[in-house]
Amino acid sequence: MPGPTRSRVCKTTKDSEALFAPTKRLCIPIERAEYDRILTDPVAFRAHLDGQIAAHPELFPAAIQHGYHLHSLLPASRKLPGLRLRRIQLTAPEAEGAVYSVAPSFVLPSMTG
Repeated sequence: MPGPTRSRVCKTTKDSEALFAPTKRLCIPIERAEYDRILTDPVAFRAHLDGQIAAHPELFPAAIQHGYHLHSLLPASRKLPGLRLRRIQLTAPEAEGAVYSVAPSFVLPSMTG
């Protein structure tokens, strides 16, 4: 005797916000030598980042237009020796102090290459 039949409920649409968390990593176009030169100089890093925000606003969250401050330096990568990432914190009230890692374009998301 067959058991009770169950109906299966399948959704044909997916809520993409539930599937993907927004990234907290910003990738800026820069050469390795230039990145190494400005990484530990806050004035030079801010000047370069401000130029990138003006030239490529689509690479950054909209709240960055209200300002940011340099947050910290991450420890050196184990996969790429000598590479460190700088972090920034947004100052806009709607950003709620979100902290983003600023990565150079020559590094892949998995911190290789």
